Amino acid sequence: MLVAAAPVWIAHRSGVVGISALGAVLGLTLAATLFFAVCGFGAARLLLPAGLRRYELAWVIPIGACTSALGMTVLGFAFVPFKISIAVLVLAGLALAAFAIRRTGAPVRPPRWRELTWPAYVAMILACVALVPLFRAGYPTVIGDGSDAHLAVGAAQFLQHNYPTRVNVNEPVDQFPLVWKSKYPIYYDLGAVATLTGRPTYQSISTLAAIMLALAALGWFLFAREVLGTRILGAVGAMGIVGLDRMVLHTGMHPYFNQTWGYFTLPFSLVLAWWTVRHRSGGALALLVPFLALAAFAYPLELPIPIAALVVFAVLDHDLRASAGTIWRRVWHSRRLLLLAVPIAVALAIPVYGVGEKLLSGAFVVLDPSRSLVTWGGDLLAFIPTYEFFSLGQSTLWQLAVVVMVGFAYYGLRDRPRELRIGVIAVLTVGALAALEFRLRTYGWYFEFKLLAFLAPLLIVCAAAGISRLRGPGLAWLVLGAFALTAASGALAETRTTFDQTPKSLLALQSWSRAVPRNDSIRLDITPGAELWAQYMFAGHPTCSALPLLGTSYPHVVFSDKADYALVEVGPAASPEPHLIAPYGSVGGPVFENANYALYKLSSTLPGRDTCVRGTVQTVTSVPLS
Repeated sequence: MLVAAAPVWIAHRSGVVGISALGAVLGLTLAATLFFAVCGFGAARLLLPAGLRRYELAWVIPIGACTSALGMTVLGFAFVPFKISIAVLVLAGLALAAFAIRRTGAPVRPPRWRELTWPAYVAMILACVALVPLFRAGYPTVIGDGSDAHLAVGAAQFLQHNYPTRVNVNEPVDQFPLVWKSKYPIYYDLGAVATLTGRPTYQSISTLAAIMLALAALGWFLFAREVLGTRILGAVGAMGIVGLDRMVLHTGMHPYFNQTWGYFTLPFSLVLAWWTVRHRSGGALALLVPFLALAAFAYPLELPIPIAALVVFAVLDHDLRASAGTIWRRVWHSRRLLLLAVPIAVALAIPVYGVGEKLLSGAFVVLDPSRSLVTWGGDLLAFIPTYEFFSLGQSTLWQLAVVVMVGFAYYGLRDRPRELRIGVIAVLTVGALAALEFRLRTYGWYFEFKLLAFLAPLLIVCAAAGISRLRGPGLAWLVLGAFALTAASGALAETRTTFDQTPKSLLALQSWSRAVPRNDSIRLDITPGAELWAQYMFAGHPTCSALPLLGTSYPHVVFSDKADYALVEVGPAASPEPHLIAPYGSVGGPVFENANYALYKLSSTLPGRDTCVRGTVQTVTSVPLS
């Protein structure tokens, strides 16, 4: 009940006063859910092990998210037009679903409705919490303050209309980001969901990110239920607490879109890794591959976590070698599988290269303590308070709270199989030591943030599983309730400080762009960091700036001291009444004006040369993007 009441309380305390954005959110959610379900049902029915089949419906959409993303990427690199790729996947999914139903019939061990409705309901609640800033804005938009959002929506829009390796200067992002060579699949899925609803990608990204957070929480439910053996209400409580974790929400809302997709794959990968080893399941292995592949493409630095767990599980299982050999021989002698694998491998060659590049560059600086991490600070300037990773609402005695969580986690693991217990403890221990090492290294905040954002939820779920096993009248639910309250207070702190980064005044620049003659150039006389979205809205026009954004790997406009028009910000902000400061060389008053921006016509007699160009300059620096 506490988790169910959380969104109402958080929304009220965060300033949400209406539901005007609800229609758009529901449309996007329905489109994503149906698309993923169609792409995932057949694979889930054919490959899901019998022991996991009681929650078959909980697996369908996550499996579809993986297969659709990978399928869209393969078709995209195979020169199949974007909308035709969507149709091909839908038709293929329907055909596979019909074949699967005909071959397998009814699912094995269907669960009671209570066991499905509770996790589905809590997942919906958690998605609503992640969308509180959007509901407060009142319209579908980009929330948070992460600058990667500009590239994310631009990359997805680019893939909707262009071959993946093409350059098109008429697009807001004129080529797929050079620093994201591995991340094509997740932006193909974003573009597909946006296409199915007829909405631009910048209106779709926040809702899709919230859906991925909800699916990740559902994955933690399955991990607690099917791997840790937690009772149904304990597993539901675990998914609710981890879904309200402040840093989980921060990752999805700001939005670290690449990291959100990597995080989504983690719990499902852990469940399938355990089922592959413990139960010698070829179906689990077949499903594990796309989850690991998507994890590698979306966020390569997360891949070592499920791989490490899989390796520990396997090494501790003395009888696995013979079974692994049998599975490998079956794969090797399956000519149909090999014939299918070869063209897929060719189509994914560029993303695979990007995975290797990212893993190697990260490994060099992580494994060599003498190397500086100064260029791996990302968009952070300091360490994030550690307590925010552990579903704790405040810093008071947080170290003691984490120690208690470790004790509960061990209590939840102590009666589980030896391979699982040692594997999970090993992953958490190595992760804790690595996080401490990054805390001690100068500029180590980026790696610490990423590592704890993936491993802290694992500890939280294991601790919740241990709490649910406490004996005594209502003791487990009392402690879980207190844990949920601390998680909700942290979630509230995050939603109250997160706002939209594409307000209506910024979106209005698109209508200005359509009104200005296409070949006229626009100089962006605004804060360099704000040029990203401004150039996005004026895409197709030659753009430039007298002070372009430099020193990062974000695309930037070229330098020019002359243009046909100039965009300025209303200010200065310190003035009691905002006023306009006309740019040098302007002719007359503003052509367009709103609460935050004004566009002026510039004199053709200005000295200098108009060097504005369509598109942007992409530079690959050592500054990593998430």
